[in-house]
Amino acid sequence: MEALSQILEASPAFLSPKEKGDAFGSSGRKSPDVLVQASSRVASGLKDIERSRNMLHLHIGDILLAPLETTLKEGIPKIREIKKKFDKASDEHDTHNDYLRQREEFRDQSLEFAQELKKFQMATQIEMSENTLSFMYAFQTFYHQGYEILKDSDPALKELTGA
Repeated sequence: MEALSQILEASPAFLSPKEKGDAFGSSGRKSPDVLVQASSRVASGLKDIERSRNMLHLHIGDILLAPLETTLKEGIPKIREIKKKFDKASDEHDTHNDYLRQREEFRDQSLEFAQELKKFQMATQIEMSENTLSFMYAFQTFYHQGYEILKDSDPALKELTGA
């Protein structure tokens, strides 16, 4: 962009006043100032789109990855602990003479394990659904902003093409 504006700024200096009039006036070409202004508007719009895209990529970690890591760090150790109790109760269930007591303990541990696992699954599912929706809305906003920026740049593009 800077190279284009330098070329366009330098080119009229080599032309005589008569040639300037012929080159930009009567031949139907746009003046360098018009080209630079239109190009600057388009470049500005593209920079805004790129800035929005970078922001979107920065928020991916905040929206999707960080909540998932937190959920896993908090939920997995608790489930492992309950699973150990369940496994111990399962082993003891087969080896002890006190069959009824062990059977009841095994049932209680099984229910607690299943309940905790279900809670974890539901919480994770809800959280991931919400985070996915947030991410989709972020993409929608990005593309909408890009559309609006390019729509605003349309007159400048038409001016550049002479349409």
